[in-house]
Amino acid sequence: MKGKTLIAYFSRAGNNYVGGSIINLPVGNTETAAKMIEEP
Repeated sequence: MKGKTLIAYFSRAGNNYVGGSIINLPVGNTETAAKMIEEP
């Protein structure tokens, strides 16, 4: 039987630190990573 996994995260769209600069992101970094983990 395959179990279920809960992925909980806090993410913030808008100004985020990326590669040494602050840029405006439509989706937060943590949400992007959570969606990558969620995919089989």
